[in-house]
Amino acid sequence: MNRRELLNLIESLNIDREEFWVLTSGALVLRGIYEEAKDLDLGVSEKGLKQLKENYNLKQKENGWYIVNDLVECCLDTRNVEKIGDYYVESIDRYYKYLLESNREKDKLRIPLVEEYMKSGGKMLELRKVNYEDLEEEYDAISSIQSEKGFENEYYGISKEEFKNTVIPKLLDQSEGKNLKPGRVPSTYFFLWDDDKIVGIFKIRHCLNEVLAKGSGHVGYGILPKHRGRGYASNGLKLAIEICKQLIKEDEIYMSVYKDNIASLKVQQKNGAYIAGETEDHYLTRIKLNRKRDCSNKR
Repeated sequence: MNRRELLNLIESLNIDREEFWVLTSGALVLRGIYEEAKDLDLGVSEKGLKQLKENYNLKQKENGWYIVNDLVECCLDTRNVEKIGDYYVESIDRYYKYLLESNREKDKLRIPLVEEYMKSGGKMLELRKVNYEDLEEEYDAISSIQSEKGFENEYYGISKEEFKNTVIPKLLDQSEGKNLKPGRVPSTYFFLWDDDKIVGIFKIRHCLNEVLAKGSGHVGYGILPKHRGRGYASNGLKLAIEICKQLIKEDEIYMSVYKDNIASLKVQQKNGAYIAGETEDHYLTRIKLNRKRDCSNKR
């Protein structure tokens, strides 16, 4: 299960949020350390265990754990938690201590990933809006990535002076819906940061016109060539979805992907996308947001 699928499963559970917390691989997915988890392990309070027994036909295993259903197991646990979004997860310090004491090979493989997460202060990736303070890094990124299938970069190869004096003001205006050319909609450029380096670029259009709704949609992105194959596209899109909840009007994120770009299609599908239609060359995909926000004043 990817993060969205995992959250859907958690939200479906008939137990108070304060009475359970996510353990092991599920917690890694919610923290952004892992992309997927095969199942969901929960720590529960005595009250939480009572609620689950009342609402499910629990089966106790020899090791003391309870089987809730095919995907969920739980155990009575001591509460030592942190909050990630709307839910509690096992504290990273306690989980790290467990990994160090474990003899299981899969736990040993998780140690460097957790150490990297802890070293970063729990902030693995960030989508940061274009700004003047990060000009040097932004320029290096935006001027070095060429247009490719699914990502158009009109600023490839520009000078630093042009980027500073022309492009940044233009992008900041576009973000506020100012000085838009005919047929353009408000949009914001974000740079995907991993610690102190930029690894990708994301463009989010706040609203859609008829052409965009049948084509590029809300989100376009590109990962710098030297950083590809490391999960940045999938995790960056996950962050972009959260931003879309605040920026866009539509109750679904519209996207598209070339039919022969299987890797990009999988990135979208990992984040909950489904194929809503197609053209000769593209699949038209959608990601549900389950809410609606008025953006009519920006059209």
